[in-house]
Amino acid sequence: MALLSSSRLTYFQVLPRYFLETFIMGSYVAFALADQLDSLVEQLGKIAKDVRAGTVSLETDTARRMGVAHLGTELINIVTLPEDQIHLMVPQLAHLAAVRVFVEWKGFDSIPKEEGAAISYAKLAAKVGGDQSLISMMLAPVEPRPRCSCPYPS
Repeated sequence: MALLSSSRLTYFQVLPRYFLETFIMGSYVAFALADQLDSLVEQLGKIAKDVRAGTVSLETDTARRMGVAHLGTELINIVTLPEDQIHLMVPQLAHLAAVRVFVEWKGFDSIPKEEGAAISYAKLAAKVGGDQSLISMMLAPVEPRPRCSCPYPS
């Protein structure tokens, strides 16, 4: 009792050792995570600046596009826990399975490649000899998503 009343101890000297170690490690992990996120934001910011300036086209620059995809993968790896990974892998596995089957069926060869050309699921199913509902389910994870054509908010 005399030690506490006569000394000017800091909070860290009074806290139990395990709590202090947990606090310090938690802070270290949080700061490391924040630094990694800052780095990704900086890299993505540079790419966004180049895209806005018209000096980079992600549609034609495969290396840059794959670099952006890699940054996305890094972000996922940084912010998810190992038990979260399965939730992200299941849609990817479905996508790979659909692509594999569709390649075997030569389905991609049956899709028109001209700008603005389209084919219905029924016609595509008839060409590859598959069921329309199966084709539509298989292509759901493969179909390209629409690109945002809206202007950036001011």
